[in-house]
Amino acid sequence: MERGTTLGSVPVGVNALGEYTHIYAPSSMSVPLTVRCECGHTSETRLGERVTCVCGREYDTSQIDSGTYLDLRRMANRQRLYVRLGIVLAMGIGVISYLFFGIKGPALSVPLLALFWWRMVLPRFQRGQAALLRDVPVVQLDAGESS
Repeated sequence: MERGTTLGSVPVGVNALGEYTHIYAPSSMSVPLTVRCECGHTSETRLGERVTCVCGREYDTSQIDSGTYLDLRRMANRQRLYVRLGIVLAMGIGVISYLFFGIKGPALSVPLLALFWWRMVLPRFQRGQAALLRDVPVVQLDAGESS
């Protein structure tokens, strides 16, 4: 098998050791889930996996529509974007203030920017995220007996 071919539905590549590697995750994106059984036991799993409880019930999370969790994926990407934007902004302001004011510039501007970011920008962002999280549906799965 050569580079760029597919293994099932997942494209693979060949690393330096000649082993086949996945280039990206399969279409059933890795969404973390908590499965609560009727017996009270909770299990952490990913979207698309099968979970067997200690009581013997089996839950298949591939029954869940993956489109339901697309918004969660978008929210996680938006959070990463805000973190990266804050870091780039702090570095940019630090470099520019160093060029204009020497070492005193970043010593004053970066803490002020961080204070502004944590007091003004992030609370507004987090309120929006909390509103989106309240709209995430709770999905009921039917338990099957493990075979």
